[in-house]
Amino acid sequence: MTLAIIWKSTMKKSAVSMFPEERAPRSRRLFQLDSLLQHELGILFKKIVETPADVLVSIGQIRVTADLEQAQVKISVLPFERGKEILKLLEQVRPEMQQVLNGRLKTYRVPKIRFVLDNTEEQAGRIEHLLDSLSK
Repeated sequence: MTLAIIWKSTMKKSAVSMFPEERAPRSRRLFQLDSLLQHELGILFKKIVETPADVLVSIGQIRVTADLEQAQVKISVLPFERGKEILKLLEQVRPEMQQVLNGRLKTYRVPKIRFVLDNTEEQAGRIEHLLDSLSK
């Protein structure tokens, strides 16, 4: 995603959505920052986050806004029913994770992380179930 801020002739920012990738391709720098954040968050998950033994949590897609203000971190949780519980747990440890990221990353601006539940696998399971019921 290239710079998502559109400058008007008066040099004021216009309102844009958080991820306007439909309008502009992402820059190589943002892809690199996505990858770096995914690596660092993976390390922090092992050190800081204490999930229940019967739950699997994985980091899916990470999207950093063009202005480097926010990073949306999609997490997958198995079993799906425990997703909201894990999301609450991550929100509790998010300030600590953010502080560690701020110290470890040597970038101009470290984006604020925001956890979002990735439910694409759950939706795929529902669609598969519907297709199975139609074939019977």
